[in-house]
Amino acid sequence: MLWILSAGALQFGYAGLSNWLPAYLESDLASVLKK
Repeated sequence: MLWILSAGALQFGYAGLSNWLPAYLESDLASVLKK
């Protein structure tokens, strides 16, 4: 079960990581700065 989730996360995440990670970090950083 776990390896299925890991494989799916790798296939999905590896393709979109370069687009998703900067956006996530930016929103996360913005929420931290607002506090």
